Amino acid sequence: MGTDASDHRGICIGHVSRYDKKSNTVTVRTTGSCIPRPGDGLLFIHPKNPCHEYGFSLNTVPVQKNGEITLMVSQPVEPGTAVFITFSTDLEMRARQIIAHPPVGLRHPVPVDLDVRVDNEGNLVLEGVVYSHRGRTKPLVYRSDFCLVPARSHPLTREQLEQQLKKTGGTPFTIRNFTLTYSGDLFTPLAGLNRVRREFLARAEALMIAHSHPPQESIEKAQQRWNVLKPEVIIQPEKTRDNASSSSLVLGVCTDSLPSVEKAVEAGCDVIYFEPAFTPRESNCRIPAGIPSFESQIISASVLCREAEICFVLKFPRITDNTYLDSILTLVPQTLSPDIAGVMVENCGTAHVLMQRYPALVLFGSMGLNIFNHKAVRRLSSRFGMVTLSPELSRDEIRLLIHAARLQGCSRSFALIVQGSIEAMVSENCILRPGFQCTGKAGDTDASGFFGIRDATGHTFPVRIDGERRSHIYNSSEICLIDHLPSIMQIGINEVLIDARGRTGTYTGEMIRLYLEAIQGAKKGVPEDDLHLRHLKEAVKPLTIGGITAGHFIRGLKES
Repeated sequence: MGTDASDHRGICIGHVSRYDKKSNTVTVRTTGSCIPRPGDGLLFIHPKNPCHEYGFSLNTVPVQKNGEITLMVSQPVEPGTAVFITFSTDLEMRARQIIAHPPVGLRHPVPVDLDVRVDNEGNLVLEGVVYSHRGRTKPLVYRSDFCLVPARSHPLTREQLEQQLKKTGGTPFTIRNFTLTYSGDLFTPLAGLNRVRREFLARAEALMIAHSHPPQESIEKAQQRWNVLKPEVIIQPEKTRDNASSSSLVLGVCTDSLPSVEKAVEAGCDVIYFEPAFTPRESNCRIPAGIPSFESQIISASVLCREAEICFVLKFPRITDNTYLDSILTLVPQTLSPDIAGVMVENCGTAHVLMQRYPALVLFGSMGLNIFNHKAVRRLSSRFGMVTLSPELSRDEIRLLIHAARLQGCSRSFALIVQGSIEAMVSENCILRPGFQCTGKAGDTDASGFFGIRDATGHTFPVRIDGERRSHIYNSSEICLIDHLPSIMQIGINEVLIDARGRTGTYTGEMIRLYLEAIQGAKKGVPEDDLHLRHLKEAVKPLTIGGITAGHFIRGLKES
């Protein structure tokens, strides 16, 4: 998929060598063996003017001669234009056939060699060999519980018997080699043959399952390993509430603009995680135009927090490539001061670099660490003073994780995103570039407004372009857990975070006010169905983009 268009470009079959105005035909010098047929879709793109595309569905047979084809067109086409087949009737027909009747090789079936005979008593005897994917063979013998009888008028033919017994539809098996010993003069209803086939394949499946079980010795070793791990991960229900609950909640906000920092200070949050806008020197992107320098942003924000006695943490972005690190690491000694409590990072690589350069630096772990279990917390506890848990964890999974981590002596703080748009994707490509000419020159289109991707269902996914021209694509609905704060306190979360990056100062200040009010109610022990919490949740909705969702907090992430 090209970055300048969302649709596919098909297969390039050649370039236009000449255009005949009188006959309205173009001659295409082909570069491969793919020749269009009537019904195929064609697309013409000139390399010097790719925005003006021309396409149609071919309804005539092209003339082939000396490595060239001649086509009828409805408008002039410049020589040098590339020609693509974007739709092939032959391939479409083949695709439909594959979907309707997939080849055996696409389903990775289990091969079976089957030898069928009728014994002296007239019973059907099926002797098969089942081949496992590991190359092992398993013999299987099945004898019918009924007898074939001499036919009076319409005997069961060899072809009919073979056809019925070789069917394996809906099962994981395929008959590879088939032999039949049968005189062809007996009779039995087809229903009986179908039952024989089904019972034979059912026994073959049971045989495969039985031989897939690990040996008893392996099961006993696995049980021993589980007995060692069990004390670390099993919660004692009667102790869960006492050991996991936190007496208070700290409210933090992640932001990337000075106006939002000002509003957060006015609203009275406890911690501000500030991610300053960064633009490489060689960048000509106009989106972050007019913002102060990286150093001055940090100084201004930290001074605001110091005067309000609010904890200030410098936040690094999710992706920190060499360009970013080479530019920023030299500035860290200049910006780090008693006003800055530490640095929040989103990946272990950045944490490793910072620890090597500045061993005494306090690190905070953001959502990008993707913390899913207590083992990860244990590994990272020596590096981070606080870690943010994955938003894909459910309430019960968070309770289990924190309890297991505390049992192992982990005293680190746990944070959870409770409000904001969760980042679904980061692309190195600026998806606005096809529509906006961000050259930094006068007259360029302003690309600083709101942008989003709307899918076929009508949902809009917000898009934000950072100073390094990366595209940040967010979920269509904001996560909102304001009415779940009472249970969040009970499962052991120490800090709740509002992700206000890319949002206005008004959004930041109002969200902080609403969540501080909800935290006060949670501290008083109000239940989750409290009427006041419901009113606060309703007040959140108008501030959001695309509505709100509890995410995976209630039901967790579905596994497939």
